[in-house]
Amino acid sequence: MTLSSRFDGNLTVPNYDPNNSTALRSDPLITFTINRETGKLSHLQTRASGGEIPRCFCINKNGTLVGVALQGDSRIVIIKRDPESGLLGDIISSAKVMGMPNCIIFNE
Repeated sequence: MTLSSRFDGNLTVPNYDPNNSTALRSDPLITFTINRETGKLSHLQTRASGGEIPRCFCINKNGTLVGVALQGDSRIVIIKRDPESGLLGDIISSAKVMGMPNCIIFNE
């Protein structure tokens, strides 16, 4: 299970502009495992969402990618995901978008 923590801003990501070395603030995505017998959550990972105000995120059908709509940055990002462990990896793609995105889905 993964959730976002908005307005946290305690993490950073490299700037998406290759000509700018200033790191960008990022809110976290936090992943937990769920004990199937007790329902207890255990922290697995805290990872930068790619920017500010991760309003929505979506996992693709085979579980290998997570799309994140970053409302505060007018940006969407795609993050690698290990479907076995649930661990999130590197940001593999990003795009600046018009407005303030509040939803993202994979059209599969």
